[in-house]
Amino acid sequence: MILITGATGNNGVEIVKLLSRRGIPCRALVRTSEKANVLSGLCGVEVVYGDFAHPETLAPALKGIDKALLISSADPRLPELQGNFVQAAKRAGVPYVVKFSGAWSMGGADLRAWRFARWHAEAEKILEDSGLAFTHLQPNQFMQVYLLSSPPSRHKENSLQHVKTPK
Repeated sequence: MILITGATGNNGVEIVKLLSRRGIPCRALVRTSEKANVLSGLCGVEVVYGDFAHPETLAPALKGIDKALLISSADPRLPELQGNFVQAAKRAGVPYVVKFSGAWSMGGADLRAWRFARWHAEAEKILEDSGLAFTHLQPNQFMQVYLLSSPPSRHKENSLQHVKTPK
């Protein structure tokens, strides 16, 4: 069984939907029942509740898990919170963890200046030192990060429809 953490976030929900469409059973970790609504009705998806800030809530979610995809929201406590998950996964005997991170966490960015890179680099180190088998999945960029800081659109339709390209 695969556990997807961050299952209601931008990336997690799409991964859970993809697994469901492909007929691959998974367990989706959520913090609140309100957020779990986005996953209702998906075939093969078992929703479980847990919170990295409360590691004691993670044991039921980790029971019987073969692989875990570790995703969490950007938070100054990311290393601590993901570290809590890694330690809980180790205690539960989860053999393999994939950490969703960022390409810049392994270098190429000034870790003192880029807080997100620093947080991910610290969390990666915790996973590396845990003794668990792991993979760091390091996508280059996420457009939603840039869109969060852009001004809201005044139009309902996609503004890209109005862009003209040179011939």
